Amino acid sequence: MNSFLNNVMNPNEKNIDILYTNWKKQLQSSIKTIEEFILFFGESTIKNSPYAYILSSDYEKIFKNIYRHFRFQVTHYYLSLSNINNPNCPILLQILPREEELTDSYFHDLDPLREENHSPIPNLVHRYPDRVLWYISHHCAVYCRFCMRKRKVSNPLSNTLKKNKKIILEYIKNHKEIKEVILSGGDPLSLEDHVIDEIIHDLKQIQHIYSVRIHTRMISMLPARITKNLIRIFEK
Repeated sequence: MNSFLNNVMNPNEKNIDILYTNWKKQLQSSIKTIEEFILFFGESTIKNSPYAYILSSDYEKIFKNIYRHFRFQVTHYYLSLSNINNPNCPILLQILPREEELTDSYFHDLDPLREENHSPIPNLVHRYPDRVLWYISHHCAVYCRFCMRKRKVSNPLSNTLKKNKKIILEYIKNHKEIKEVILSGGDPLSLEDHVIDEIIHDLKQIQHIYSVRIHTRMISMLPARITKNLIRIFEK
């Protein structure tokens, strides 16, 4: 059994720090290759599971081909919640790359939500009069195969936060009909605390903004990210 999985099943004082703190270290040590995925469960376990196909050389080729288009990554914590013996495990179906991503026409539309048609400034979506969505991070703790922003997510070139921050804030200030700002990505909580603090602070200085919403899955995929310092930022 993988050591992290064993710690989850049998927690004690020595591994509490690994499980619930040091989110950056957990993120850095995430599983990013099919070899690491196999090592997590063990080859013999996978061989006797519904996911035995991932051991084949054919799947290895498919995996590498798909990875060039959209990366694979999952935290040890989130993978520990999956069931390798369940052919319909929602976590494994969500994270494991599939050949359909390269062949199915449903995956060929790079912008299925038509966000670019409503972007007055790169990475700011103003589809509805009273709210905007601000893409502030290209990182995620876990990359979901159903992602609607594969054209951006996991691609560092898509992140224009530093370049466009002032322009976007000015746009929001000048459009008083905007009442809500949604911070999205990627996952906004993949950013450093001070960056999140600055963005929220700047938005709260705009009088006509009554709500700042954060699109995050860190709570379920990397709960260690919800630190005391982050909570203090939100409390402000």
